[in-house]
Amino acid sequence: MDDDESGRTLVEAMLARCGYEVSTCSNGIEALEILEQRDGPQLTILDWMMPEMDGIELCQKILESTTISCTYTIMLTSMNRKSAMAEAIEAGADDFLDKPFSLSELLARVRAILH
Repeated sequence: MDDDESGRTLVEAMLARCGYEVSTCSNGIEALEILEQRDGPQLTILDWMMPEMDGIELCQKILESTTISCTYTIMLTSMNRKSAMAEAIEAGADDFLDKPFSLSELLARVRAILH
């Protein structure tokens, strides 16, 4: 879930090549709709800065929801403030990666979570 199409496409292609089923979207409202589906994703990878609803607000909604079954959230962001990781974790993110990030590191985290 990222408003940057090139970044979203890159992550989607990498995960699809590794056999993962991937749903993507470009804003927080679309993300929330995907997460609220009955068979929603087990893992959410989302950007902090998205239109409509940012990643922090989306993390909070995931935490508050009784209908979202997503079990793990990774926040990807280019926020360069030292407090960004703490803010993301406090909002409900389970993990945090700075942009630009290593595709191999992201893939290792995804594999650890989903296997």
